[in-house]
Amino acid sequence: MTSRAAAFGALLPAVLLMTSCHRPSAATDYDVVIEWKMAPAVPLVDRESVGEFTLLDRSRRPLPGATLQVEGRMQHPGMAPLIEPAREHGPGVYVTRLTFTMAGAWDLSVTGSLRDGQRLRRRVGGLLVGSQE
Repeated sequence: MTSRAAAFGALLPAVLLMTSCHRPSAATDYDVVIEWKMAPAVPLVDRESVGEFTLLDRSRRPLPGATLQVEGRMQHPGMAPLIEPAREHGPGVYVTRLTFTMAGAWDLSVTGSLRDGQRLRRRVGGLLVGSQE
């Protein structure tokens, strides 16, 4: 085998791997703005809360047609995440229903994909969930 053939044979698997692992690009912090609000502002354990957010582009135009979910994670390890779908309520306005299973500090993120296929993962904030006592 010639050195040229050997080099080609060594590079071919790497090229195939790189092209087969292509993912849609992710939206950057500058591409998308999320305006988030929660009702009630201080959710209670085992009571449904409603999260509503508006998804905007950098020119502050609504971004309709996204497939999104909201993830809630406790700030200490060991708890399963809370993951709920977000449904479009109006152009670029999404709503999710969340029922928190434990009192304490939670981090919330919006994840999914925009209509054009760009992936989105954005932390929208933290909140303190109260107990019913």
